[in-house]
Amino acid sequence: MKTDKILAIFVLLSVFAAIAPFASAYSNIGLALAKDKVSGCPGYAIPVELTVSNNDVATHTYALSLELPAGWTSPDNGFIQPDVTLVSGEAKKITFWVNPSYTPGIYSVKVKAKAGIDEAYKMLEVEVLRCHEIALQTPETVDVCMDVGFQYSFTVANNGKETEEFEVTVTGSWSIKELHKETLSLEAGKSKNIAFDVTAPKESGKLTVKAVSKTSYAKDERNTQVNVNKCYDFDASMEPKESNACVGSSAKYVVAITNKGTAADVYMISSPQWVSPSQTNVTILPGEQKTIELNAFPENKGKTSFDVKITSKGQNALSKTLKASIEGKICRSVAVIVSPAKQEVCKGLPVEYKVTVKNTGMAKDTYTLSSNIGTFESDTVAVEQGEIKELTLKIETKQFVEKDGVKDVVVTAKSGEISDENTVQLALKNCYSAEFGVSPQSSSVCAGEEVAYVIALKNTGAFADNYTIGIEDGTLGSVNLAPGELKMFSTTIKIGFPEGSNEITFTLASEHSAMKATANITVKKESECYSLQFTSEGPSYTVDAGKGIAIAVKLKNTGERKDSYKTEVIGPGWMSLNEDSFELAPGEEAYAYIYASPGLDVKKGVYNAQLKATSLVSGEHDFDFRVGVGMVPPEEAKQPNGISIPTGNIINLSSNTGKVMLLALIVFLIIIILVVKFVLFVK
Repeated sequence: MKTDKILAIFVLLSVFAAIAPFASAYSNIGLALAKDKVSGCPGYAIPVELTVSNNDVATHTYALSLELPAGWTSPDNGFIQPDVTLVSGEAKKITFWVNPSYTPGIYSVKVKAKAGIDEAYKMLEVEVLRCHEIALQTPETVDVCMDVGFQYSFTVANNGKETEEFEVTVTGSWSIKELHKETLSLEAGKSKNIAFDVTAPKESGKLTVKAVSKTSYAKDERNTQVNVNKCYDFDASMEPKESNACVGSSAKYVVAITNKGTAADVYMISSPQWVSPSQTNVTILPGEQKTIELNAFPENKGKTSFDVKITSKGQNALSKTLKASIEGKICRSVAVIVSPAKQEVCKGLPVEYKVTVKNTGMAKDTYTLSSNIGTFESDTVAVEQGEIKELTLKIETKQFVEKDGVKDVVVTAKSGEISDENTVQLALKNCYSAEFGVSPQSSSVCAGEEVAYVIALKNTGAFADNYTIGIEDGTLGSVNLAPGELKMFSTTIKIGFPEGSNEITFTLASEHSAMKATANITVKKESECYSLQFTSEGPSYTVDAGKGIAIAVKLKNTGERKDSYKTEVIGPGWMSLNEDSFELAPGEEAYAYIYASPGLDVKKGVYNAQLKATSLVSGEHDFDFRVGVGMVPPEEAKQPNGISIPTGNIINLSSNTGKVMLLALIVFLIIIILVVKFVLFVK
């Protein structure tokens, strides 16, 4: 019997093992997609409708999930609700979302439902469209010459489906700054070529081009290798380094230039005006050397150094400076004497000097006379060998800007390369002077106020003078003062300067002198001069329809000046104000009472309002508040500064105060009697 039971169990296990695979292949879960294929743009979620059915005889909760393509994550690229519960035979439509990645192509998303070991799935094909794409076409390499400008160009193409705006930037590995930046709008399928000039670096590097859409995910980046070549280089020398010649004749120098670069170049030769090259530019092939002759004409006796500069035309920054000198010898001679050695004169009066020219050379000569100040009756004079000529130098001192001081008068006699000069002094005496001042030197005011100034003027010169007093670009008046005379003037100025420190300039002018005096005016900030502070329990209040509430708002003049205000309430018609104007001294306070009494027909809700105080001087000052009708606004109201503001219907307290107090006393006595009786009862 025992053996039969064991055999029966073995048979049952065998049968179960045989049918188990077939049982697992069947699912009681029904899944149906509204669409097997969807398409969309990257970054835009695609809703998909899924129907889930319970084909079992029992109620089940099915766990739902999405198997996303490689690189996609949840919930960034897809989301489905975690589960759904269905009774037997029930079917339910749900929506899940697929948010494609940025790479166009066709992808598969597996939609799964599972309850215990029972599982079902559906495959959804997702086509990611090429909605937004920017493509750059740049050269792989460019060959340029070091430190020489070249033009770099590339193409930007919009391969997307819509018109987009792109920001394009170009940077170089050799620079921390952007070499080029621009924003362009491209229609779908259109492209644009961009070209700009770049100065080549000293070493090879790379250019990086980036294009980024301002409205989508589209972007691209490309690099161009920049190969820098040393195209322009040269050596230069000059012989001899030193030479000599008579003043008026010349000495010859030879400049040799060798092209050491890889490209033909033109070299430009520049020198002082008295050094003349045989040619100012020369073209030299790579590896070739050429020479240029220069003739130097010394203008003065003695040694003079000069520079000859060779500059590459191919690369302007490339140049070499050659140095040499020439000794000038004098073959002729002249001497000039000016007398007296020093003169003193009042500014404005003419003065004369005697000029003597002596020919100390070996032949008759004609000399050109010049002076840094004044004029001669003749600018040239012919003098025989060993003889002298006298001339007069006249100077008008009105031309000088200076009131006084000593000036050097330099007279020169020159003939070709020879010259001589003599220096004497002219002392200018200031015969006209004045003392000029203004008070106060500094003041602090509010905008629009006036400042009274006192102007002091004294003639400290030797002669009477007529003075014009001005302020900025205007004129205040004129006055004539005798020597030593002092006068005082007053004027009032209305301030129109901006806030902060300002300077006002008073001027004094006469035919012989000009002076300035300045005063500093500090215009205070408007908030210092005029300021109004609101204080209340607000900004939120509550009242029922058909009742009233008084809102007390304290106005305090926190400025430094007296101010007047026109007040008004801006809000519902059931709000009114006790006073429509206030005048407050600095630091003075006053209360404005706003009575809010909504009628029974006013709807429940929160009403915004504003107390506006307007000054002709300081402008508008606002206090915003809100009243909840039949409800409490978001912020609870507090009583300001311990002042209790009545709410509800306003009654005449004067006639009822005595009655209320009597009633309270009677109630208090009744309570005492009841307490005494209770105590006696307990005992």
